[in-house]
Amino acid sequence: MICSLGALSKLSIVDVLKDASGKQVPTYVADECGGLRQANFADKAERRLNDTIEADDLGMLVYRIARFMELITEKIKNIVKTDCAFSDNHEVLNALLHNVDALIHLRLDDFCEL
Repeated sequence: MICSLGALSKLSIVDVLKDASGKQVPTYVADECGGLRQANFADKAERRLNDTIEADDLGMLVYRIARFMELITEKIKNIVKTDCAFSDNHEVLNALLHNVDALIHLRLDDFCEL
């Protein structure tokens, strides 16, 4: 999934249209006054860089979510395997509930140690 995000960040509709038509497709960016001006080389390079950074950030988010899901699953498996699986696990279960809620709402900084 992370590789797909990286590949998508490199895909440019403008480049696809240029390859298909053989003509450069003009692109525009907002200027300081709120109007539009034709994008120059620097604008296009900046856009590509921003797309790559966004894809990297999203990839790291996907990785962190997967890792947290793995930690929660492992903790549940370990609780079930212990001799005290049916004893008072109130604190552990509350921590699991807190982490699942943080994960569902993408508050990954609220994820606590299990």
